[in-house]
Amino acid sequence: MAATLWVNCMSRHKNFFTEALKATSRLLSVETRIERGGAQASVIFKSGLPFDIMHEYDDAMKPNLLGLQRIFHSLRMHLSVKDGRLAELKRLRDEEKTLRFLIGVNNHMNEKLYDVVKCKSQEPVVMTICLNGVGKTSVGFHHSLCTLDNKDVLCSLDMKVVFVDKVARRPTPLPKWYREKYSPLAQGPGTVIMKELRNQGSCFTYKLKVLPSDIDIQNHVSYLHYVRYCSDCAAIAFQQRALKNFTGEFVRHRVKRMSTLYLKEANLHDELDVDVWEDEKKSDTLNFVISKDGVDVFHSLVQFYRETKFMEPSEGIPECPLPLMAH
Repeated sequence: MAATLWVNCMSRHKNFFTEALKATSRLLSVETRIERGGAQASVIFKSGLPFDIMHEYDDAMKPNLLGLQRIFHSLRMHLSVKDGRLAELKRLRDEEKTLRFLIGVNNHMNEKLYDVVKCKSQEPVVMTICLNGVGKTSVGFHHSLCTLDNKDVLCSLDMKVVFVDKVARRPTPLPKWYREKYSPLAQGPGTVIMKELRNQGSCFTYKLKVLPSDIDIQNHVSYLHYVRYCSDCAAIAFQQRALKNFTGEFVRHRVKRMSTLYLKEANLHDELDVDVWEDEKKSDTLNFVISKDGVDVFHSLVQFYRETKFMEPSEGIPECPLPLMAH
């Protein structure tokens, strides 16, 4: 019995290290480019998608959407801090003593992204980040994930951030030198922020308490964790069959687009209510509102691909529509 357990344990460790080596090789096989006076940067992954966004669960074979947002965030921070030329965000932060607060995000996932992940394709991809707008107190960024050879867009993400005073937490104007240098380099169209939602019917509510691991360096809930809160809420609503237009398992529904709106800060130990309800006019859309003590702090809408045939684990993986490169 003990020997059997030890063998199983070693087998799991072997699998773990095999996958870890794949992840490391993919992350190391990259090429970075800075263009347009520091307003645009790209990173080429020569061995395909980074491992940590390849799939959410093995049997569902979906991209990990939270991981996808994390890697966009990671690349943006890497390029702005390590290289320093991506719109000189580090200089802006250090010299002006400001913080960057996120206003909103629009994230679109093309169907081909799901095909690439399902097939575990090693086709080279390129992730690009550029300024798409410079306002009085805010800047916008456009992110894209494309195949390197034919430039097929797999995923795009637009976001807008506002610069605020560290103490007052109020918007502060961008310096003149920044606006004059980077406004001409911004590549439109700019980021369009979603409108606030109004609950038009009954909703399912999920309650949670903010944990220390949810807090970022600016001492409030990281913007990525709001997405996780909504995902957890939807998963529980699916499990309890609280959503009439969505059936089956939550993990098998593929996201088409997601828009988010950040209204107020949430902090450590805050007790939050996450409400989800189905859109009355769009049967493929879920709406989310996160509130604290009755005050809304976050809104989001998520649209799904509805024509999907959801595959049970026993059915296996269908024939891959994309060619696989040799390992």
